[in-house]
Amino acid sequence: MSSKVKLVDPQQITQPAPALLDTDWTKCVICQEDKSEKLNCPAESKRPDVGAGYISLAEDVTSFANAGCLTKPFNISRIDDGDGIEATLQRHMAKFHNTCRLQYSKTRLQRAMKRKSTDTESSAIGAGKKTCRHQHPRQQNRNKNSLLCLFCEKPASPSDPLHEAMTKMVSDRVKRCATKILDERLLAKVSAGDLIASEAKYHAKCLVALYNAARSKTSEQNENREGATTEMFYARAFAELVAFIEDTLADREQQTPVFKLSDLVRLYKDRLVQLNVPSPCVHPTRLKDRLLANFPELQAFKEGRDILLMSNEDVGTALRQACENDADDDACILARAARIVRKEILKTTTQFNGTFPEDCQIEAVPPSLQSLVAMICHGANITEQSLVSKNQAPLSICQLILFNCLGRSEKHVQRTRHNKSREPPLPVYLGVLLHTKTRKRDLVEMLNDLGLSVSYDRVLEISTDVGTKICNYYNRLNTVCPPQLKKGVFTTSAVDNINHQTSATTKNSFNGTGISMFQHFNTTDQTAADESVMTLQEPSNSTSQQANPSRKRLPSLPTSYTQVAPVTQGKLSCQIPSIDQPVTTECPLMAPAVQLEYR
Repeated sequence: MSSKVKLVDPQQITQPAPALLDTDWTKCVICQEDKSEKLNCPAESKRPDVGAGYISLAEDVTSFANAGCLTKPFNISRIDDGDGIEATLQRHMAKFHNTCRLQYSKTRLQRAMKRKSTDTESSAIGAGKKTCRHQHPRQQNRNKNSLLCLFCEKPASPSDPLHEAMTKMVSDRVKRCATKILDERLLAKVSAGDLIASEAKYHAKCLVALYNAARSKTSEQNENREGATTEMFYARAFAELVAFIEDTLADREQQTPVFKLSDLVRLYKDRLVQLNVPSPCVHPTRLKDRLLANFPELQAFKEGRDILLMSNEDVGTALRQACENDADDDACILARAARIVRKEILKTTTQFNGTFPEDCQIEAVPPSLQSLVAMICHGANITEQSLVSKNQAPLSICQLILFNCLGRSEKHVQRTRHNKSREPPLPVYLGVLLHTKTRKRDLVEMLNDLGLSVSYDRVLEISTDVGTKICNYYNRLNTVCPPQLKKGVFTTSAVDNINHQTSATTKNSFNGTGISMFQHFNTTDQTAADESVMTLQEPSNSTSQQANPSRKRLPSLPTSYTQVAPVTQGKLSCQIPSIDQPVTTECPLMAPAVQLEYR
């Protein structure tokens, strides 16, 4: 806080005003003056210890009076009615300015007493009294060193004065820098204690030189810690930058794109930060040279302070120079391979239609992706590839890559949205299988977050879609039968009642009829058995209710499935059709069946 300065006129200097004998309790109890500063009343404080300010003021004023260190005429008797200063202040609810109160603080008392003792010693020496003050050698050295720079040990000069360490931040930073550069001499000085307490002084240029030396040491250590991983990150970011320029140049139709070097440097540095490269250092000129080496058709033009990269058709084709690092070539090759495979992945369309044919996994994945994953898993050697025929692991990896491939990355999207047109069999199979076995939504969603399965809503959608198509088929035929039945096969059935009664009442009971159907295959019917009674593919001219993926409710079954007409036997004897072959009267399976039924 800046202090106020008052110009003193020697002609106007008068004797100090006499001490006041009466106290105006509406004014400041210390200065008795009217000021614009706000008055503070401890009696009106909201603290639990109301009036504590009077106790401290009474103690401090008494200490100043006893030490004879009152800074201005101040008669203590005017604030003491005979029962003590504290009681008098509380009874009159005394007020005071904060600035006036600070003049009688404990810190000012200690300083005043120190000055008084120094003046007493000086007067004793001037009067001819011999005083001997012995100092410890360490104290003498400290007093001597306090006049020298902490770093260069030189005194102050008119052009370079000494500064005193006044903040703890400077003291701590000097210690850290001394430890970092391993300066033994400086460490011995700063290890003695706090620089503020030791009253250390320094030149400004010496302190800046220490900071610069520590910064250089930190940069050198960072460069030594960077290894092959950091180099690969730099190469990967450069390859992605090259791919960005290639895509921009390939998409030009009406105008030639112009790249500003500052924008390319910013993109390159931001990508390095995303790859967790600590404090990436990008040299714009070197980056420009590497880009020009990868793109012979580009040429640098200087416009003011900016450098523009644009294609110059008059220059012609130029020889491409070798890059500075081999990692750049490897990263460019990886980016080019990824672009080739990604192009075929985005063209691939596969969708679940209710069944898993035998070769559905191979047909769902593009050949280029299969070749790349097979080479990564088993090597690119022809002998190694010939030994591996149909391995499920590379095929599963290919399906997961296809499933998690996105056509365009969306910003601020925490969860990946998969495309139904690129839905290979493996994620669908895992989601349906896990839901069938556990019926737990959390497990399906956890695998979906890991990119291994379709979402829980998609599983319900598939289940609803399959059930809807089956119900539509039943309604179209007006008959309910298992979808696994084959055409042209001899079929038998067994009918039995299902009675489930948990109590005597009919509230929790269930009565129904169970029908089991069996198909008996022979050699002549095997070919015809390949065709199912029904398929999940709806006919094009079907007028039945279409499946709605957004619905989670199945349509109703035919009325004949639940409403069975009663059947009665006529009064006459039942007519049994005749057969043209001998009838076997003995059945070897009948006796064990009857015994098992009536045991």
